[in-house]
Amino acid sequence: MSTKFGALAFTVALASPFAAFAQDYSGALTLGYSETGWDSVYSVPTKTVTFDGRIKFAFENGLTFGARFNKLDKEDGYSETSTPGDLKSFDLGYTFSNNMKAAAFYESFSLDYEDEGDVEKDYSTMDTTGIEIGYEADGIDVAVFAAKSKMGGPGGDVGSDYSLRSSGIRASYSIGEKLTIGVSVVKTDWDIFGSDLKQMTTKGIAAVYSATDKINIFAGLVELTGAESIMWRTDTYQDRTISLGASYDLTDNIGVPMIASLELARSSSSVHSGYGTEAVRFGLSIPLGKGKIKAPLNSTADAILNPSRSAFSQAHLSF
Repeated sequence: MSTKFGALAFTVALASPFAAFAQDYSGALTLGYSETGWDSVYSVPTKTVTFDGRIKFAFENGLTFGARFNKLDKEDGYSETSTPGDLKSFDLGYTFSNNMKAAAFYESFSLDYEDEGDVEKDYSTMDTTGIEIGYEADGIDVAVFAAKSKMGGPGGDVGSDYSLRSSGIRASYSIGEKLTIGVSVVKTDWDIFGSDLKQMTTKGIAAVYSATDKINIFAGLVELTGAESIMWRTDTYQDRTISLGASYDLTDNIGVPMIASLELARSSSSVHSGYGTEAVRFGLSIPLGKGKIKAPLNSTADAILNPSRSAFSQAHLSF
């Protein structure tokens, strides 16, 4: 829980000076909880606590600054192990008079592992830098990016470091305040350990519909595919998640800006043929600055509409 308060303190400290000088800023915080179970009578639910935040500042001179964090703590009820994850991202951009925009970004993703004795070990870390070019006007928001990453393997051993290349595209179209439809594709390639090619790709489509001024309906479909070629053999895998959720604005009921959400998700995997998982996700979201929260930050729909910059981190946010 201390990491949750640490992330909150980080957000407040970061937002205060920028908000004082920014012409406009918007964002959100979401505290989430989910339980995931396998299609098996022996299944023990996996419990996950998440805390997500995102904020963007826009200045009169065209400069923009954005930051996000995604923290998760996944506890496997069967093996009694914990897998904490942490994503932080910063971008500095500029919006031109013709609504074109460009930005440079840095993203850090880490995944740890805690055994039954609460001994935490670094499983993997990834530092990503890149550029993004896009266009935003009249309900259209589209951007493409290219990035390079440096990844450290189990235990953070120097000898296990290797480089990766990522690229992606996201696009969305909003019809007023009622409907937003978006797609995203993120692909990561690497070449290590004698493999001719290893790659991972996430692609998804999402929609958010404002049924009333208090109720939003959101849905997402995301697919993870991968391929590994070693000598004459090529192994492939495919995971898929479909989700449907709803949120309700509690502001008038409790007197402070807050949105409650519930999402149901169904996942399947080619690795575990014939079996799948079902997840129930709860969320409490707080809007920051201007703008309206379309989907809670712990939802599959939001992960598709606002993807990270590598397939590794995107897979952990989407599934």
